Amino acid sequence: MVGRISEQKAQDDFIKAANLIKKAIPNTIFLIVGQTEDESLITGLTELAAAHGVDKDVIFTGHIPDVHRVYSVLDILVVPSRWEGLALVWVEGMASGKPIVATNVGAILEVVVQNETALLVPPSMPSSIASGVIRLLKNPEEARTMGEKGRERAEMFSWDRSAMQLDNLYKKLMEESRICP
Repeated sequence: MVGRISEQKAQDDFIKAANLIKKAIPNTIFLIVGQTEDESLITGLTELAAAHGVDKDVIFTGHIPDVHRVYSVLDILVVPSRWEGLALVWVEGMASGKPIVATNVGAILEVVVQNETALLVPPSMPSSIASGVIRLLKNPEEARTMGEKGRERAEMFSWDRSAMQLDNLYKKLMEESRICP
């Protein structure tokens, strides 16, 4: 998972899911990429990983400036947030061709397509997160297809497309106000 370490991003649910995933697929490694200003969160998460027996399997990387390198090593992007607005991580994951398992919160349905570019699960349910990850790890063809469809969908959120839409909006508004001949 990639994101600021906080209560909102639910790294604790990710660690609890990791325990369940390891039981089904023992050779799985979990990355938590991100940093926090509250070091006690890292301490608590490290203790939680140890309590769930995944302390050797969960790697806290801290901040990595080149996030695209991170996406290149992931098999699946997990976004277990408790709440979100419009998270850039969804678009970045899709643009990198990664299948996503995420909680169905915030504006996610404006970005991903359920069962096509992402598997959506209820928030605060580590067992559901684990089920989604296990499903994709056991079905690599489904994961690959989901990643490809995600890459295509991510183009809808490119800077070029956004600039074109904004330009078209300005032209329309100018025409409507008769500022432009």
